[in-house]
Amino acid sequence: MIKQRAFNSILLTGLLSFAGISYPGFCQDNAPNFYSTVQEHFSKWDKNQDGTLGPEEIVAFFQNPNCKGNAAAAIAVLQLIETGHMVKNEALEGFTSNDVSKMQTEPGHKKYQSQFESFIKRIQNRPHVLYTHNVPQINDVVQGNANDCYFLSVVASLSHQRPNALMKMIEQNDDGSYSVHYFGEDPVRIACITDAEASAYTTTDDGIWLPVLLKAYGKVQLKKKWDNAKDTPMHEDPLEAASRHGGNCKISIRVFSGHAADSRKPKEIEADLRKQLVKALNEHRIVVCGIPGHAMAVMGYDKDSDQVQIWNPWGTTNFKELGLKMDHGFFALPISEFVEKCNNIMFELAEDAPPEQPTQGNKRGGGNKRG
Repeated sequence: MIKQRAFNSILLTGLLSFAGISYPGFCQDNAPNFYSTVQEHFSKWDKNQDGTLGPEEIVAFFQNPNCKGNAAAAIAVLQLIETGHMVKNEALEGFTSNDVSKMQTEPGHKKYQSQFESFIKRIQNRPHVLYTHNVPQINDVVQGNANDCYFLSVVASLSHQRPNALMKMIEQNDDGSYSVHYFGEDPVRIACITDAEASAYTTTDDGIWLPVLLKAYGKVQLKKKWDNAKDTPMHEDPLEAASRHGGNCKISIRVFSGHAADSRKPKEIEADLRKQLVKALNEHRIVVCGIPGHAMAVMGYDKDSDQVQIWNPWGTTNFKELGLKMDHGFFALPISEFVEKCNNIMFELAEDAPPEQPTQGNKRGGGNKRG
């Protein structure tokens, strides 16, 4: 049975405001209803017909490409409820038909309906091509409440510095699947990104290249039972795993480039910081920086204004942690503020980092966590 603590602990992303429900279970303007959609598909999703939608059954349809539209949005909400349990190290709990009925009358029922509607919009608008603009772009990437800044910041820097190298990592197969070539790993085959997966985690309107990379990384790490994560269930979705477990930018840099990385505190190298930035960026190397608990990409350095140009995976217009405004996650900091506000800067180590085909590397380290 679903316990009340489940509703208090869930970390749901991208919630839209939802008001004016006159009676539990009914929506304004004849909007699709989350609870009735679950009930409509309950029997089909309950594969073993035991009267309960268990975690394995939910993730199976979450990963099923034939689960589309409203059904995919509904299964994505259920999957994120289970993710909420995992984030809190709580036991996973199944859903009975009665549980779903009771959810409509519990405090918080509006947020599930709101998320359901948000996911439907994402599914309706989601791209189905690898690259919408022929090359990877990060302008529309929004991290949300996922724990994948360790991954997104490195991807953003590489897509800016060496987009061809990033594109070479993804190979489209004749059957429509994709093979991702990470350093030190066998090619990782990704059959597709489902509607449910596309709606639930880090979002972008720039094609499916980013969720393909994330899902492939999740598959690699789940085979290793995700180092330092004792609560990894065997049935966990790879995209979910990459989005929730967190990681380390040094490991991501090695995964994407085959090179090691050097991490420093900006204050400790302040006298030489400008020179190191110019050299690394001129050599098209990956550079990332961070505030406590969060990683960002260094996109450039402007000598005239003496400012570091940064991209924040949160992708919003307001960066309240630093008291700054952003444009699609982009902002600039004078060097004097950079050394005060950023506690870390990391450089990919290579005199010149050419866009070669990946061949070796990768072992996971510890965690940057979404703030």
